[in-house]
Formats: sequence, C-alpha cells, structure tokens
Amino acid sequence: MRLRIIIGSLSLLLLIGVLFLSSYFYRTTLSPKRLSPEIPSLAIESPEPLQLSRHALEASAQNSEHHVESRFPEARAPNVQQKMRFEDDWCIAAVDLDQHEFAYYQRELNDWALTRGQIRLPHPWLPDLPLDELGQYILPYIDASKAELLSQIRADNEFAMLLALSRDEISLTQRQEIAQRLVTKGHTGNALSHLVIHELIHAEMEYKKQGVINAAIEASLHRIMAYVAYGIEHGDLSASHTYLSFTSRTDFSLALSHYFSSTTTNKVPQYFDELKHIIEQARSKNPISLPSFNGLPKAAKHQYERILARLYVDFPAQMQSLQLSLATSVGDRLTPSDCVNKQVTFFSELEQRARDRRNAASTE
Repeated sequence: MRLRIIIGSLSLLLLIGVLFLSSYFYRTTLSPKRLSPEIPSLAIESPEPLQLSRHALEASAQNSEHHVESRFPEARAPNVQQKMRFEDDWCIAAVDLDQHEFAYYQRELNDWALTRGQIRLPHPWLPDLPLDELGQYILPYIDASKAELLSQIRADNEFAMLLALSRDEISLTQRQEIAQRLVTKGHTGNALSHLVIHELIHAEMEYKKQGVINAAIEASLHRIMAYVAYGIEHGDLSASHTYLSFTSRTDFSLALSHYFSSTTTNKVPQYFDELKHIIEQARSKNPISLPSFNGLPKAAKHQYERILARLYVDFPAQMQSLQLSLATSVGDRLTPSDCVNKQVTFFSELEQRARDRRNAASTE
C-alpha cells in the first residue's frame, strides 16, 4: 500500500510537470463505454474576458513589448520592418506584424486559448512563477480548499475544473473524470494533455510489471493516439506536445514509443471514431459545435503553424513517427506548409545564434 502511494505521488508530480510544460509551451481513462456524463455540466460567476476595442488594443500596444518577447521569443530576433496588417498574408506574427496589429492578433489568440482551456496551470516545483495573462481566470481558486474546489466543480465551473487537474488532493479518478468532462465542453488543451499523460503513465507502469505489451497496454497506446488526433482535428497541438515530451525521455521504454512502427494492427482510426462518438453522445444534452480545422480563426491557424514548427525543431524524428502512427487523415495536418518550413528555419537559426552567444560568453 505504501509503495502504491509513493508511486501514485511520483506519477502525479510527473503528470503535473508535463502538463505545465505543455501549457507553458502552448499557452481514470476515457472508457470506450462511458465519458462520465453524470459529472455536472461549470455556471458560477467567473471573470469575463475584457471586451477591448481595436482602438484600445492599439493604444495598449505601446506597453506590450516585454510580454511579446516573453511569450514569443522570436520577437527578440533582429528587427525587420513590420508593416503587415493582421488581414494580410503573413507568416510569423511577432516578426511580420507591427505592434498594433500584433496586439490585435494576441487578443484573438487569447480568446481562442480561453475556450480551449490553454491556461498555464500552477506548478508545485515552481511556486513563485507568475501566472500567464489568462491566469486571472483560475486565480480565485488557487488557494481554495478541496471542499471549496469540489463545490465549484459541482457548480459546473470550468476554471475550477482546470485548476483541479494540478491538485494532488483531488483523487486520480476524480481528475480523470474532470478532464473527460472538460473535453465534452470543448476543451482541447490541458484536458486532452491530462488524458494523454494518464494513459502513458498507465502503459509505462504496466509494461514495467509485465515486461511485454499486453492487450491493456495496446488499448492505452491507441487511446493516446485518439486523444492526439482529436486535438489536431480541432487545431490544438497540446496533446501532441505532451505525448512527444513524455515519450522523448531517455528512460522511456523504446518498445512503447516504437509500438506503432512495429505493429501490423494499427487500430487508431477505430479508436478515433469511437472517441468522437463518445464525445458526441456525452454532449447530446448540451450540444456544442467546435469549428473544423479549416474553420479555425486566423490567429488560431497561425498559432497552430507556429507550434507545429516548434515541434519539428524540438522533436524532428519523433514527429515523422507520430504522423505515421496516427494512420488517419488527421496525420496529414502534421505535414509542414511553406510557412511552417519557414518558421522551422527561423527557430533553428534563432537557437543557433543563442548557442553562439553562450559559447562566446563562456570563453571570455
């Protein structure tokens, strides 16, 4: 029992760590039979997004340089003449748009991130790290007791639900059900990442005990790909980043990370279809409509390309494997466009310059 508690605690810390990395980078198992529809669907008073006019956004842009550089490191690249408007055919927001247009882009992107649950959650290892610009929505619940937090969740408060994903006093089963419920409400950020990491931990621990990939592990691996595919289909790479970050660890089993490249029975399309069916059934009482990939807002499309470029820079070999593992048309969404290739080159050159500066400083 004691060993089980220790393993559970370590798993939680790892889960929170990867969730934190995914939300920073971006902004119990989903059963094939049920998606916990009995969890109350979150209607408590929450901070409303600031309704700023475009004029107000442009006026505030004069004070946004520090924020732009912290969230978009590419803005620290050598200056180029930034003349393009948001409506133009641009590629790299922090480089191609002027400050006023960038503020407008950022506003649209924040609105999108909020609906998808892409809020950076607190991290127990970094308690002094400030929240991001969307942190105002979870701030009221950070110091809430377990009873208060669960009360907010029963009242259908989505921001309390998001915060609960990082709280160790909430049971694993409860957090799993909360993540599932958030997915039914349209969340594709932290919720999907939580489900992915839960399945990965289960698969890894089971493999260490059994020494072989059994049916339970195969099911977990297929569910993981279904979650990743669902995020991609709706323009969110959070689950993809979580999966790649976890499986790229040096101590992660190669048998698990290479499973789909070695198996002849890839059932991801079936699991993906089943996942979508489960979600649609769970939404039957409160239908919502998520835009398809081609219907994404312009800011969301550009953010998708930016994150996709980063994934190709950070996980080049794994990205090719992931695309093949998906074995669905969704995998085509991982094929780099001209803009993505441009950003891959841009980020690579940016990192090379940073390495050169560090090397030069170390030799002085």
